[in-house]
Amino acid sequence: MMYLCEATSLLEKYNQNIDSIIIYDKSFNVDEFLKFFENMMEISDKIDGIHFIVSSSRRKAMLCILEEKYYKINSYSEVDIKLQEIENEAKKRFTFNNRDKRKFNSPQTIHPKQPFKHYGDNKYEFHYYILAVKNILSMPEIHIYDKNALENLKNIYEKIRE
Repeated sequence: MMYLCEATSLLEKYNQNIDSIIIYDKSFNVDEFLKFFENMMEISDKIDGIHFIVSSSRRKAMLCILEEKYYKINSYSEVDIKLQEIENEAKKRFTFNNRDKRKFNSPQTIHPKQPFKHYGDNKYEFHYYILAVKNILSMPEIHIYDKNALENLKNIYEKIRE
């Protein structure tokens, strides 16, 4: 969630990638939001509760949720994760443009805790994992709401991109 003035700033930066804007439970398209912002300019730094809905692959959307919820743990086996709950949470923030569930059907296949060990010599799959993380980090404020989780994901990217 963010304040109206922050949302407007991000909208200017990422406009073409935003599907809709949610203020509490009310959904706006970009034009409606900008009109709303014009009318609320004087108090824009006091209105909060805003987040964006963006298009994303199912994997990237769920990767964001997994990162926010479980960045502190070393292994997914430490907790009981219900993938359907992760997917439901992701659907609140993302519009899936790929819904294939066959391939990414566990937290470890979506966002491995130890990517080098998980992918081993499979450079093809590892490359697509790197691209997914890179894409998320191209609009970090839109994809990851937790600042600590975002820093952790940036650290992971620095390690894997070499």
